[in-house]
Amino acid sequence: MGSATKTDVEVEVLDVLGFVATSDVTAYEGCEDAEFTFSLPIELPNDFTLQYTVTGTATMGADFNTVPSSITVPAGQISATLPINTLLDGNTEGLENIILTIIPASYDDTATCPHVFIASVDIADVLPLEIAAIGDTSVCNFSVPLSSLASGGFGALSYVWNKSAGVGPGVYVKPTQTTTYTVSVVDACQSGVAYDSVMVEVDCEYLFFAPNAFTPNGDGLNDIFNGRWKGMKTYKMQIFNRWCDLIFETDDRRLGWNGIANDGKKLAEQEVYVYVFETTAFLDIPHTYVGKVLIVQ
Repeated sequence: MGSATKTDVEVEVLDVLGFVATSDVTAYEGCEDAEFTFSLPIELPNDFTLQYTVTGTATMGADFNTVPSSITVPAGQISATLPINTLLDGNTEGLENIILTIIPASYDDTATCPHVFIASVDIADVLPLEIAAIGDTSVCNFSVPLSSLASGGFGALSYVWNKSAGVGPGVYVKPTQTTTYTVSVVDACQSGVAYDSVMVEVDCEYLFFAPNAFTPNGDGLNDIFNGRWKGMKTYKMQIFNRWCDLIFETDDRRLGWNGIANDGKKLAEQEVYVYVFETTAFLDIPHTYVGKVLIVQ
């Protein structure tokens, strides 16, 4: 539990026992406290005790600290303060209030204050902290984003990731081995803490395969020639005819060759062509593959 801030409700006592001023004050369970301040118009040579009752929808001992039924303004002073320390009970109860009512009391042998003075303060819930971390994935030799989303608590939220990954709701990481990252979040008054984790798997296995034939006839089956791979970082494909003329080239791994030569409108002839793939693995190891592919019409 961290230290809580306080907001004041002024209770002014005039003509020895005067009026109670109410204030639109909202405290927050376990996080932001309140206090009632009783004031006299003048200093008195003797202690002055005020009797009061505490009612309202908030429960003493559960939603706020136990308070006495009277308060004394010491001799020579003009005010006394009644602290209200809110308690975090973990229940969702909606907005509750504390009502303080000064009881008319005799303050000399012949006169009695005929008035009842009331002050109140509201207590709002602080919802439990919750957090969800996002970013489970597989990588090899590159950075990936991790993110989180938190709710509940009071005020600004502070996020910290373990493994020296950083602070804030989102970070980038570049692990060299499979790692579980945990993010924790606390609120402005440290009323609680929540955790969640993600795992980033490091998989640097590299595989590459190129077929030896394809049928670019528009039937949706085996119409595109391209490699198949795992763990590839960069890519370049070139296609040459039997006279070693370059007829197709791309560095877009999603594209592949549809059998059209030199951006023409007709399929290349049914024959054998030479392919060259230049790739790098995630560990920046270069690979070159040269082979033959047959167009089947």
